[in-house]
Amino acid sequence: MQEIIPVDVNAVFNTLGEIQPRYVRLEFDHELITYKIEQIITIDKTRIAGFHCVLFRCKINRSGGLTEIHLRYTSESNIWHIIQ
Repeated sequence: MQEIIPVDVNAVFNTLGEIQPRYVRLEFDHELITYKIEQIITIDKTRIAGFHCVLFRCKINRSGGLTEIHLRYTSESNIWHIIQ
């Protein structure tokens, strides 16, 4: 079963109004750490329970290596989640 956790994300919008995450803040060992998103692998627009969502498959540099994460942005609520 997937765990969906709200997270802080710093994002930008391009001239077409498309959102792209730049930084994500994650908690490890009771410490908040900000990671730069090194690469966006895929972007998928979908609807979940009637809400417009954008799903991002990204890579962050964690512990000297690239780690893949999955982020979800819900446009109606402006909330970001990490899906684990």
